[in-house]
Amino acid sequence: MKMVKRGKRGGFPSAKDYQVIFENTGTAIVIVEEDATLSLVNTGFERLVGYRREEVEGKKKWMEFVPRDELKRMKEYHRLRRIDPSVPKTYDFRCVDRWGRTKEVLINVAMIPGTKRSVVSLLDITENKGAERALRESEAKVRALLDAIPDFIFQIGRDGTFRGYKAAKREDLSPPPPLFLGKKLQEVFPSPLARRAMAYIQEALRTKKVQTFEYQLPIRGQERHFEARLVAMDEEEVLAIVRDITERRQVEAAIIRAKREWESTFDTIEEMIFLTDEEGMIRRVNRATARRVGLHPRELIGRRCYEVFRCQREGTEECCLWRIKAKLPLLPCELYLSSFDIWVKSRAYVSYTSQGKIDYVIHIYRDITHEKESERTLAEYKEALNRSFFGITEALSRLIEERDPYTSGHSMGVARLAVAIAK
Repeated sequence: MKMVKRGKRGGFPSAKDYQVIFENTGTAIVIVEEDATLSLVNTGFERLVGYRREEVEGKKKWMEFVPRDELKRMKEYHRLRRIDPSVPKTYDFRCVDRWGRTKEVLINVAMIPGTKRSVVSLLDITENKGAERALRESEAKVRALLDAIPDFIFQIGRDGTFRGYKAAKREDLSPPPPLFLGKKLQEVFPSPLARRAMAYIQEALRTKKVQTFEYQLPIRGQERHFEARLVAMDEEEVLAIVRDITERRQVEAAIIRAKREWESTFDTIEEMIFLTDEEGMIRRVNRATARRVGLHPRELIGRRCYEVFRCQREGTEECCLWRIKAKLPLLPCELYLSSFDIWVKSRAYVSYTSQGKIDYVIHIYRDITHEKESERTLAEYKEALNRSFFGITEALSRLIEERDPYTSGHSMGVARLAVAIAK
């Protein structure tokens, strides 16, 4: 370290020594006269404002380097400093260089004893101020983000101590903050839950990975469900984000109940019902379909419907899948399933996704074999009745003809015509 030589009188530094210090402090230093003229500047000031000292010394006043909105305050400080020692000596202000660029500067002012002059040091803190602004903006964004999160957030130490919290509504916290802040998990929650939470805290600190678990707590007489996510903040603390998922669990339970009810209804319907994609791949069948085919429902999943039922309509206009692809209306039709020796009445409906794509096709087969047999029996009965009617009519006609030879053959023709009309 270079030592400054002592002056000849009393061991004080000489004027030359002061000149060396003045030029090599690393900060901008100026001497300001009472009338605000800059009488002496160092190289640091040259770097700060971009002017050479010969352009400044004795020629410029400090007001030329201050933006207009700062002038009033700075002028008042300059005036009062010469009559009131309580005027601030250190403060921030903005400095304008020769190119009009504004810089953030920390200023320190001291009066030279026995004079009206002051010595001013100026430190460029533009980068620091920028960093401070960025930090404040970042903190503001983080606060806004945290405020927008409806979840509870807790700071928990390695030993399980609650160090801080954030809640959208303080009244939603149970227990309230005074009953858990500064206390350990074991003092707040039931022992099984506290031990489980501590295990996840230690794992989050050890692995530096997010740990997630769910738990239940009775709150105001109601069992509530929560999901906790733990992330290590440093070596000694985790951040716990806790969400109340009670409504989600209730909705899930309702969906499960509705699914079971639907499945129960689906399986108790006596008509054959099965769901396929638009290519005919079976995705689900009810018990009636499985019983008729003679296979377990799981054995039918993934098979083509026309292969299972040996449908002869595949690829024809009577095939509902063909009509779907051709964008033709779906019509009910009767179908004979030769492999099972039954007649069915077939209907099909299409279910679409929210994007308008085909989700699945519902096929409903109603067994009409008994109806078909009844129709056949009725047709046979009508045929027999017609034959009987014709025989009776023919016999009567012969009797009449035998009694009256003049109408021979005419009565027989009328009988045949009557039978034809009856048909």
